[in-house]
Amino acid sequence: MYCCENSNSKSRINVIFVFILIYVGSIPPLGESYDGSYANFEIQRDEMAEEYEYIVAILAKNEVDILLCETMSSFREASLSSQCAARFSKQDARIWVSFTLEDTLPQQDSASPLESLCILRSGESLLTAASNLLQQHPPGSKLEAILVNCCAPEVITAAMAVFQHVANSHPNHSILYGGYANGFKM
Repeated sequence: MYCCENSNSKSRINVIFVFILIYVGSIPPLGESYDGSYANFEIQRDEMAEEYEYIVAILAKNEVDILLCETMSSFREASLSSQCAARFSKQDARIWVSFTLEDTLPQQDSASPLESLCILRSGESLLTAASNLLQQHPPGSKLEAILVNCCAPEVITAAMAVFQHVANSHPNHSILYGGYANGFKM
């Protein structure tokens, strides 16, 4: 508590600072995150599930508040990691899923559909991946946010239009969306 007194009067002001700590645990990609092909072919589903369950168990034991499946380069990877997070995390933990996208936007005219605007590194559409993720996690589930990360700032900006469309298309979901970019070149 912070307290200050005014020397000219007998008034006293008490200010209380409240700090809320939220622990976020990262569920990383299991391979090269800038190449989505490994998530589709090289690692078998059972192997991926086993790895994700192991990671989530460690995070659950440490009582994280948010499980962040981040830098997911394919829908398969995002789906499996978020399903494991939902099954094996503590009851009140929330899940955030963050995709990584190709760093260039396709050449489009203003009539081009959102479907082709932002592409996951696996070649899949962000619009389809985000919509499918919401279908897998019904309203009221632990899925709280869908994000994009580790891609160019202009791609992050474009992804917000895609997420707005997805949120509007799933009105029963109260989903947060956002992104955090980086500007390095590969």
